[in-house]
Amino acid sequence: MILRKLLRLLGHLSWLRFGVRDRVIRFFHNPDKSQSEFFSVPFFGSIYRGNFNTFIDWSVYYYGAYAYEELRLFEDFLSTFENPTVVDVGANVGHHTLFAAMKSGKVICFEPFQDVADRLEQKITDNALSNVYLFKVALGDKNELALYLKPTGQNTGTGSFSSVNPKGDTLTLPVRVGDEILAENNISSVHFIKIDTEGFEPFVLSGLRNTIERNRPLVFFEWTQEEKKNSRDNFTELFPVNYNFFNFISDTPTFVFFRKPAYKLEKLNGKWPDGNLFAVPDEFIQKLKNTNPMCSAGKQIFSALNLRS
Repeated sequence: MILRKLLRLLGHLSWLRFGVRDRVIRFFHNPDKSQSEFFSVPFFGSIYRGNFNTFIDWSVYYYGAYAYEELRLFEDFLSTFENPTVVDVGANVGHHTLFAAMKSGKVICFEPFQDVADRLEQKITDNALSNVYLFKVALGDKNELALYLKPTGQNTGTGSFSSVNPKGDTLTLPVRVGDEILAENNISSVHFIKIDTEGFEPFVLSGLRNTIERNRPLVFFEWTQEEKKNSRDNFTELFPVNYNFFNFISDTPTFVFFRKPAYKLEKLNGKWPDGNLFAVPDEFIQKLKNTNPMCSAGKQIFSALNLRS
């Protein structure tokens, strides 16, 4: 236990390059070989109950979060709204959902795979969250029952609908059109959408087209372009007009062993790279310029656009 606490202290040294911390921690406690063992730790004002045999949970214990810089971005941009509504598509075990619940008025999350949805529900119960609403369905561009390839190993986020000929353990899960299920539940205002669906993002975005056109939300989405054989540079037609697209860069190395503990946004004008992308409407940028250009969100956006705040 003493060694584990020391490794946790090391993991929280955000000024030290992640690869250095990760290599040391993995040497003593490899997440790929970790046995089932539960733990509870504080998590941004909430309690996070996890299991060391799950990579996301293992990361929370040792680093404070699975994707710390993503959460920084969430906090920076959510702070520009009053009681925002967040939609979390591909919520998994509830890591991002739990964080968003601490920073938002309402979180609408979607997770179709029962095994991980149960763990998300446990986090809702543990923290008595009344502002989180879980739907155990996937989102896509049509209502259907689709073949789902179950996640393997310790990473519960690798399950996917996107494989044409999946090899592995599969089952059939419900997929719903996002616009329809939000309308059915009288969710008419959306400020921020996060999508992480292992290559299914184009279908999710297509099914949320009306919601995005009406609400003009910020959209943070993973892009794993399975259409690599397609000659198109990007898929901007998935969004309404006057959206800006940014590449999210989570790590900025300095010297050899150190890093700047801050994310960066890089404006995209052509090909979309694989990774996490951020879509921001023109009017949100104008709002920042008029109201609070010196906030963290404003500094990130204006730096990426080479604008003065």
